[in-house]
Amino acid sequence: MPDISVLIIDDEPSILKAVSMTLKQEHIAVTCADNGTLALDILKANTFDLILLDIIMPDQDGFSILKVIRSSQNYTPVILLSGRGEDSAQVKGLELGADDYITKPFSKTVLVSKIRAMVRRTNQYVSSSDEVITEVKKWSFRTTDGFSDCTEKRKGDIPYF
Repeated sequence: MPDISVLIIDDEPSILKAVSMTLKQEHIAVTCADNGTLALDILKANTFDLILLDIIMPDQDGFSILKVIRSSQNYTPVILLSGRGEDSAQVKGLELGADDYITKPFSKTVLVSKIRAMVRRTNQYVSSSDEVITEVKKWSFRTTDGFSDCTEKRKGDIPYF
């Protein structure tokens, strides 16, 4: 059973097919969208571990799709795929919230490795965030005369720091 799910957004059928087949062989679940409108509809109804996003597409470019994804508070890792290798496109994508940028043509093994590494890091971050949230829930915050006192929740006696 796949342990990673990826949304691939690309208007080129050959890229969708090749990347999809490669990821499925690596036991990665794949959903494909061949345009930005479909991709955004899919993202409204589903969550993914990672998004592969082409930059140059006819209906909406990848940069505008990325802006919509990030403005909707969706922080799923995004790897941009593009035939544009110039620094300015890479910088723009990263500044808009992409997590990585791969120039076409690319190595299938490198792509799979980047996906696994990014999902692993994201899962470690989420796991450590959950631990922090659990730890913070042990504490209560009280304001007295405009100052915040942090007190540890305990049965009975509440020590002040």
